[in-house]
Amino acid sequence: MIKRIIQTTVLCGSLLGMVGAANAATIDVNLYGASAQYEFWTAAAPGFLQSQGCRTQDISTAKDSGAHGIAICRGTEQGGLGFNGNGNTYYLRYSSKASFDGIASVQNSNQFNTPGCTNPGEREMANEATVNWGTGAVTSLSCKDVTIGASDVAAETFGQQSSGHLYGPRTTSNPTATRSIGDLTMDPSYNVFRPIVVPFAFFRNANPTTPVPYDNMTRLMATSIFSGQVANWSAFNPSNPNADMPVIVCMRHAGSGTVATLDAAVMRGDYSLVKNEVPYDDEDVLDGIAPAIYFNDGSSDMMRCVGGAGNRSGYDPYTGVGAVGYADGDKVIMSDGTLPAPNNIAGEYHDAANYGDVKLMTWQGEMPTRSNIVNGVYDFWAAQWLYASPADSGAGSLVRALDAYASNPENIPASKAAFWAAQGEMKVEKFTDFSYPKFK
Repeated sequence: MIKRIIQTTVLCGSLLGMVGAANAATIDVNLYGASAQYEFWTAAAPGFLQSQGCRTQDISTAKDSGAHGIAICRGTEQGGLGFNGNGNTYYLRYSSKASFDGIASVQNSNQFNTPGCTNPGEREMANEATVNWGTGAVTSLSCKDVTIGASDVAAETFGQQSSGHLYGPRTTSNPTATRSIGDLTMDPSYNVFRPIVVPFAFFRNANPTTPVPYDNMTRLMATSIFSGQVANWSAFNPSNPNADMPVIVCMRHAGSGTVATLDAAVMRGDYSLVKNEVPYDDEDVLDGIAPAIYFNDGSSDMMRCVGGAGNRSGYDPYTGVGAVGYADGDKVIMSDGTLPAPNNIAGEYHDAANYGDVKLMTWQGEMPTRSNIVNGVYDFWAAQWLYASPADSGAGSLVRALDAYASNPENIPASKAAFWAAQGEMKVEKFTDFSYPKFK
């Protein structure tokens, strides 16, 4: 029942501006799930609060080094005016986690046993009581009721399975995990919005001595690799002597919206994704019969699998040679700190302290740019899903405000504007995650 209480409070004192200073309250809005939504609101929260009538001097933001952020719109309790002068204090929290848990949490479920909170509808998020607003640092977490569940894909798109170590080839603190993600179908009465569109891309190892010798990924290459059919890169070009190296498949564990998008947008029912880990020293891998396969909990873990883990300790004596994986299209920056320029795949990312040697690949000859996804040139993308309970109209009012702001192309954060798109500018659409995009 916690969600209903919080959402009723939002109805009474949020966007409607009907509560005066005498009845000032503290309102919590907690968005949990897909990393793209976390990154969006980390950058866009101040602008959203301003759009709702909160004064600049009454807004502060903070985040930690991981995946938790918070923004405050101060009301009279803290010396500010609140939204449209209604006197309430607003905390907008946003935390990044695999998409499946965003969906589960907003349904008051912890069916996948996320640790940290006893109430099944709560998750660990920024603790406003310990935030250092002066430095913008989130220093601790506490259990918060999830108001909005964010996901890369719709609830019914999940159905993937995985079994293997949680952190790929890492040897220390690396428990095994078996996941079978399903039964997430939402009640049809839930409020659903899809405000932003995020492209995904493939990344290959760029070891300076023995790089994967392909800069482009085709659908046939991708379906063959990620279904486990190809054990050596030479299969795609036997005459290329530089292609004679084992394929190492770097996957996200089931529950990731990224792997669900790979399943829906690329495999599309024609092929099945690999499900079980096969280490690089497995006999079948050494004999050239099967590819090595690793599963990884987060995008950064997966990128370390592709890049060879850099100089991070606690990994197998594993170089990443022959490795390939997938992530958000703007996941990798160049060695000079910039994003790859549109239509330019020459740059590689060599960062021994982070991922190692990684290079962005084109997908069917195209870059994952904003222009390409808007205009129907690039098809490996997902429209982000926001779910909110219909317990009262306050939840709908809140999500509609968030959705309207994020759907406006002018509000895409500058740091993402070269790659992400707003729903309001898309010339193509897909009605389900498994649908192929079509022009509107």
